[in-house]
Amino acid sequence: MPKLTPKKFPTEPLIIAGVIIILILIAIIPARTAYSQEQAPGDPMRGGRLYAAWDNLVDTELPQETHPLWPTNSAGEFPVRYTWRCVNCHGWDYMGSRSRSTLTVNRSMGFPDLFGMVNKPEEDILPLLTGKITSEHDFSAYLEEDDLRDLAAFLSSELTLPDFVADWDTFQAQGTLEVGEQKFGEICASCHGQEGEKINLNTDQNPIFLGDMAWTNPWRIAHIIRFGHLNTRVPPGELYGVPFSQQIDILAYIQTLPNALQISALDFQAIDFNLQASTQPLAFGALAIGALILITTWVILKRQD
Repeated sequence: MPKLTPKKFPTEPLIIAGVIIILILIAIIPARTAYSQEQAPGDPMRGGRLYAAWDNLVDTELPQETHPLWPTNSAGEFPVRYTWRCVNCHGWDYMGSRSRSTLTVNRSMGFPDLFGMVNKPEEDILPLLTGKITSEHDFSAYLEEDDLRDLAAFLSSELTLPDFVADWDTFQAQGTLEVGEQKFGEICASCHGQEGEKINLNTDQNPIFLGDMAWTNPWRIAHIIRFGHLNTRVPPGELYGVPFSQQIDILAYIQTLPNALQISALDFQAIDFNLQASTQPLAFGALAIGALILITTWVILKRQD
């Protein structure tokens, strides 16, 4: 019987397939790595707080000079930090020099409204914030890339036309009182009081309460309800599950609250706004109690030994 020899399996196709797979992996892996290293989209809610007062939110030292784009005829009239805040040039209603809610000094400066940035990619907005378009409008020395992206995300996705908040001429909020009263009672009254009388938003000499600000600057109230307040640790309205329409309902109800003169006449006991903003006494008290507990425990254990 003839001797059978095993049939050799062709290896050339396997080698070719292996080379192809390796080449594909070489092409894919760098692309996937580059994709994974792309900057994540910015946080528009944090961007809204940066817009209001980024100098309170980031750990950086502001320059000691007035911002170069600030009106020279009013330099020295305002704290330097005010001149570097987005809101003091572009307004709580985002309308720039046409704003009904910003400092009067800026209304002749021609600052643009911000609605041209709506729905733009963040990459198109960043050059406006880093001096690539206007050299004096460069914040890259004070804000990290994540901060700039958060601000760009806010400008792209969260701007609201002023008339959606309040009537442009009368300042009357566009919300529903009944819903606003309910939501105010659920969320705001525990700190501000049912009549808005508990927190003075200014000084004892010139008090300002919610009822005052809701009429003088309803867009500011709306912005704070949406994005939170830095000094008083007020969280964004969405954390309470309050949609934009109900946030404006709350604003409409706030406009029915008594103003500072009425609160003074009714002899409400107001809480100092500045004291509300400070949590250090509570923190030190908690540390002291914790230390006392530890010392007491140590003494008891030593006696048991």
